[in-house]
Amino acid sequence: MDKVVSILVPVYNGEKYITKLYECLKGQTYPYYEVIFVDDFSTDKSVDIICGIEKFDSRVKLVNRKTKGGTAAKGYEYGIPYCSGDYLLCVTQDDWIDTDFLEKCIYTADQKKADIVIPNVILYYSNGKAMKHGMYPINGDYVSEIEPQEAFIASLNWNLAGNIFVKMDIVKKIGFTADYYNSCEFYFRRMYLEAKRIVFCNTNFYYYQGNENAITHQFHYFQIDVVTTDLMLLEIMRKKNMPLDKQKEQLIRIKKLWQGWIKSYLFADMNKQEKKYVKKSLVDNGKKLMRYWYKIYVKRKECE
Repeated sequence: MDKVVSILVPVYNGEKYITKLYECLKGQTYPYYEVIFVDDFSTDKSVDIICGIEKFDSRVKLVNRKTKGGTAAKGYEYGIPYCSGDYLLCVTQDDWIDTDFLEKCIYTADQKKADIVIPNVILYYSNGKAMKHGMYPINGDYVSEIEPQEAFIASLNWNLAGNIFVKMDIVKKIGFTADYYNSCEFYFRRMYLEAKRIVFCNTNFYYYQGNENAITHQFHYFQIDVVTTDLMLLEIMRKKNMPLDKQKEQLIRIKKLWQGWIKSYLFADMNKQEKKYVKKSLVDNGKKLMRYWYKIYVKRKECE
């Protein structure tokens, strides 16, 4: 029986991009997939476009949120229960993939009995400029594999991207909750640790950088959640006794990020409620940061 790929797409005012994404999917050389569009109260023609596609392609389904989500992570959380595939691919409305993407990823996963397949991730800009994201596979060696812990560590500073083709079994095992702005990044990193085998595939995932309305290209107070999830990742590193030098690198990254948010708290244009959220996060995470700093630097030095 042919394996089915669930392609999950959060949508908000994506009328400029949806048709291009669908044409890319319709042209796939591997036909066994479903596309779940999760609309987050779009005010443009996004829903009309998707409904039109849905009428002629039974593989496409529109899911309308009952309450406003506000982030892609919320869309993924809402849409995963509607997915029935063997593999999951999460994209945003302005991304696209090579026409052989699904075929190559399925073939690679089957041949190598892999839980996660990592494609090339290409950052694509509105001026036509494109560049490969990350440094893996090393020297373009697509036969190579990467150990789960190495993949996790490499993903922390984006040497390894998180746009993965993953077995649905891993997604179900971990679960997915959008408690934070960047929950998708947090959970994809956790998926690396749950995989038994992670491989590479020479096909392209195009991550569009030219949408000026994308939430990642604007300042929002809840982006401070990155500090929270980075501390959660550090806790995972400590529980799994990952190399101390990598723990220190993560701690330093968090410290710099936390210090940067102090400036945002003081000078960024936020209302009282937003400033309250940022202040609470700064205080709570500042305490955790100091505790980890003591455990990793001070206490360890005292024990030497």
